[in-house]
Amino acid sequence: MTTSSDERWLFTAGDDGIVAKWDLYAGDDQGTGVMRTDRSVYSLLYLPGDRLMAGTSDGTLYVCDLSSREILVKTNKSSAAIYNLWFDPGAGVIWCLQAKGGLTLYQSEDMREITHRQISDNNLRCVCESPEGTHMFVGASDNRIYVLEKNDASVAHSWEAHKNSVFALAVVPESGLLISGGMDAYLNVWDVKNQIKLIKSLPAHNFTVNDIVFSPDGKYFATASRDKSIKLWNSVTFDLLKVVSFEKNMAHRHSINRVKWLNADQSLISCSDDRRVIRWNVLLN
Repeated sequence: MTTSSDERWLFTAGDDGIVAKWDLYAGDDQGTGVMRTDRSVYSLLYLPGDRLMAGTSDGTLYVCDLSSREILVKTNKSSAAIYNLWFDPGAGVIWCLQAKGGLTLYQSEDMREITHRQISDNNLRCVCESPEGTHMFVGASDNRIYVLEKNDASVAHSWEAHKNSVFALAVVPESGLLISGGMDAYLNVWDVKNQIKLIKSLPAHNFTVNDIVFSPDGKYFATASRDKSIKLWNSVTFDLLKVVSFEKNMAHRHSINRVKWLNADQSLISCSDDRRVIRWNVLLN
């Protein structure tokens, strides 16, 4: 799940290989197909020039011109699934995280490969930028978080962060603390400005923490889990504020894979293995 830079359009995809476009300003929008791939889509990324990138289960990258719906690029470096995509607007570089530990950097304008590195023997699952903007944090299925140099993706450091795969990473906007979520269902809070130090460990969910996102004002963050729930937290105290579940809120019936907090109205969007996308009005005061 991703949005256009102006948050007018939402893009979703799934196992059927179809990428759909939704108008976030139209309450009754039924969605429109904009791209069809040959395999399940695991990752989406909106790019400048009104382009959309999709990464699939067989390692194929697609780039689509959203105006014409023409496939501009279809490339496959390996058969390893593409689990995450991240864009550095300052450098114009795309980070492509794959199964079996591969990381490839591409120039966004022409999809020229810049570098490829083997970071781990296990899947690379998630990525976020360091508070100072000089490094990247990458979470992997070997239970570790890797600190990579942003300029060349070389490994500067790594540490064991969870008892199982690291699925989600996010930096607290105000404090610069790093939050990680794992298959062990824990949220771990790290001081990463000096030496790596565990500040807090929270038994957050019943199953894997799939995603972590912050509210536009940075006061709150949301976690999405395989246990079918969304939880809302205080960004300073890390206190649990609200649980959104099917039993309480008629939410999702299966694993919630991604959440997105919109800037315009501070609504929260969730997508799930139950093939539904839900938009939530968040009331925490």
